[in-house]
Amino acid sequence: FLNYKKDEEKRFKEFLDDIHEGFILELLPVLDSFDQAGKTIDKKNNKSWEDFLKIKEQFLGILAKWGVEEISCQPGDKFDPNFQETVEVVENEARESGQIVEIVQKGYKFKGKILRPVKVKVAK
Repeated sequence: FLNYKKDEEKRFKEFLDDIHEGFILELLPVLDSFDQAGKTIDKKNNKSWEDFLKIKEQFLGILAKWGVEEISCQPGDKFDPNFQETVEVVENEARESGQIVEIVQKGYKFKGKILRPVKVKVAK
């Protein structure tokens, strides 16, 4: 009976993680919008920029408490199919073949599991 009880607790935790994962997947486009707005916001207006960054940091803090973390990736890194998805292969003389040229969309992990891979452009 104890084994059954442990198995049921494990299944229930997995069930909750699946529900949380679906909810977090629905929130990721909001985080993408923050990133996009950060590229276009008037950074000269310090108050607006600071407020924007505070809201984004609050949002990231909430996701971090739930076990969501950004997958680390920078242009120039070697392409890793375990964490990244190629959306385009481009000619680039500044990068070696197989190196990341541009990050198109950030990727995230939820409790160590890939939630969404990083979408990248890779050099030929």
